[in-house]
Amino acid sequence: YGDVSHAGGKISTPNLDKIRAQGMRFTDAHTTSSVCTPTRYGILTGRYNWRSRLKKSVLFPPDLSIMDPARKTIAGFLKDRGYRTCVVGKWHLGVTMATTDGKNQGPDNVDYQKAISDGPNDVGFDESFILPASLDMYPYAFLRNQRWVGRVTAQKGWSAFNRVGPAAEDFEDDKVLDTFSTEAESFLARRAVEKNKPFFLYFALTAPHTPTSPGSAFRGKSRLGLYGDFLMETDDCVGR
Repeated sequence: YGDVSHAGGKISTPNLDKIRAQGMRFTDAHTTSSVCTPTRYGILTGRYNWRSRLKKSVLFPPDLSIMDPARKTIAGFLKDRGYRTCVVGKWHLGVTMATTDGKNQGPDNVDYQKAISDGPNDVGFDESFILPASLDMYPYAFLRNQRWVGRVTAQKGWSAFNRVGPAAEDFEDDKVLDTFSTEAESFLARRAVEKNKPFFLYFALTAPHTPTSPGSAFRGKSRLGLYGDFLMETDDCVGR
């Protein structure tokens, strides 16, 4: 409320407004937990978040996954029924990272040459391109089908929480939304070729969560500061 234009905001959000105009707008919504990890758990599993080990708050890397591979997710349910399933975006449900010393994963011992486990491809997704947690939590690197993208040898951080940690050399916070949108477009284009093949895309943006990092094409566009610019870019991702 107060951000998107159809809910009283002063920022242009034509694509989000179009969803409202052509769909439904719910004005009395509730959640068992108003933060992101438990909400994502509920969306993907259909279960109350407190039935997992996470009763409140969110995961912080190096926390392990709260997903149970033995339980069906919406992706696994649809995959069993012939759907091609894909997740693009923020995961933040925990993963298991290979380590260089055989000990529990931490900021200094992850082996970025090896694939992760207990990730989206283990719970029903055919394809995945994700950020393992939040854009203000390291490691700052993408995972494609549970393998790290790029050389994770840098130290970076953008958050107000001063979370500096391992990052891919070419990873930049203000390019994440465009990268996610391009990946989603690529999946949709491939699905369009198979016209009779159903698909499911779970597209989980990092925006407008912190860090407030609009891309260069959107800086100054809203005339209402960085958050306004970031919201306009988020709306553009929806339009794409």
